[in-house]
Amino acid sequence: MQDLMKQKLWLLFLIPLAVCTPLFAQSADDVENMSRIANVRVWVAPVKGGTIQEREYFDFNMQEEVKGSGYLLAESLEKSDFYIQFTLVHDEAYGDETITAELYITETNTLIITTGMGYTAVEDMNDWNLTMIYSLMANAPLNKYINTWVPPPPKKSILSFPEYWLYMGFRVGYSNRQYRLMTDPNLKLSIDFSRGNSFEGGVQLSLQPFPFLAIQAEALFSNDVVPFQFLVIPDEPGEPPQLGEDTYSSWLLTVPLTVKGTFQLFERLALNPFAGLYFIVPLNELKGNKYENDELTPLTGGTYTLPLGLTAGLEIGAVLGKERSGGTLFLDIRYSADFGWLEWSEGDPVYKRVGMVSITAGYRYGFFKRK
Repeated sequence: MQDLMKQKLWLLFLIPLAVCTPLFAQSADDVENMSRIANVRVWVAPVKGGTIQEREYFDFNMQEEVKGSGYLLAESLEKSDFYIQFTLVHDEAYGDETITAELYITETNTLIITTGMGYTAVEDMNDWNLTMIYSLMANAPLNKYINTWVPPPPKKSILSFPEYWLYMGFRVGYSNRQYRLMTDPNLKLSIDFSRGNSFEGGVQLSLQPFPFLAIQAEALFSNDVVPFQFLVIPDEPGEPPQLGEDTYSSWLLTVPLTVKGTFQLFERLALNPFAGLYFIVPLNELKGNKYENDELTPLTGGTYTLPLGLTAGLEIGAVLGKERSGGTLFLDIRYSADFGWLEWSEGDPVYKRVGMVSITAGYRYGFFKRK
């Protein structure tokens, strides 16, 4: 009986002493203390003894107090650095309850400290649960955990830039083109505007001298198909006019030279506005007919030239591969227009491409990574 009285007196003396030590240490330097405990994992073992209600109370509250004191609550014993075992015992002599807490090093299963206190009802422990956690962990050897804590990586900027000096790729797609036809008073054109659909595809080479700016050259193959209608007024009075239909067609090599802004949002979304000039190289003879001497005659034996033009648009791309090391799958939307007329033979204008909207998809890959 006397030994039990002495044990309880010692507990009343040791608990305030153990509590004051960690509280004083924390108030000395909060920043250093957080770095000490930020990666310390503590597992709370299921409570032993007591009633079901008591075990449920301490199982829940002691885990919450571990998190509230700044430590990481481990999911299992294997993933912890330290673990705490609580044991509930009924004191027959005095008729109250006793909770005993033991702190262990998980790796070696070494007991560090044992502490405890008495209570009449579990509600009496509401103000003492956190105190018990502090008193236990104040004796844990945390110094070895200071250097192992790794701060979280800094948040990456929303805006980034391409990582390579050179990009090569290709794109293919569709082009809708509006043409203006040269009105011939003898031909009596019913309309002087026409619209046609064309294929467009080719390769591109992009040099990246600056992170946010690239210079791009392309070689694009396309075909012009220019439908037109006309009315032929007969010489004899009273005869109805005749409706004629024909097309001009040709294959062209277009070489755009553009300056392109290169921006990547959230590392994976590429937004590249661009603008520049292009010149055109005919790849075959212009096919079609011209109206001469009251009849259509084929365009043969002559040459034709095309003017310079202006192009501008936007690339929207998805950067592929691990750590942005892969290529870019992109959608190219652009508007283009010629400065002048397509001229046949000795400077005779035939038609002008007044507007072209192209929608193509492509893929490019980077070479020579920037340091």
